Amino acid sequence: MSTILIGLSVSFVEKFDSNISIIVLILSWCSLFIAIFFGIFALMAIVGNIAKPNELLIDVYDKSIKNSTILQILFFLLGILFLLIYSSGIKIKNEDKNEKQKQINYYNSISFDKKDDFKLNKNRNKEVNPCKCN
Repeated sequence: MSTILIGLSVSFVEKFDSNISIIVLILSWCSLFIAIFFGIFALMAIVGNIAKPNELLIDVYDKSIKNSTILQILFFLLGILFLLIYSSGIKIKNEDKNEKQKQINYYNSISFDKKDDFKLNKNRNKEVNPCKCN
């Protein structure tokens, strides 16, 4: 889940405008990366405990497994908290609205009188041969 959250936030960070500093988002990414690290470490500790040849009883609550999973969960929750703090100040950027408004103003400024409109309609019905092959 950490990988998905990092990927989504990196992909859409430029589409959003936040009042909160980007440092909070970077702290979120770092916390989520550390959670990934401790998750891998927890898996390695589990495999290490299973692979011990002399022990008949495998302890799931071994110190190395327990500590790494607790740290993984804590850093994941911390990363989620930082991501929620950053996303609480997000506003969607409105770049397209300005462009559309400029286009609307341009088309509203164009006007035709009746003679020009008739000439435009008359020219539309003609077939145009751009290569002038005939």
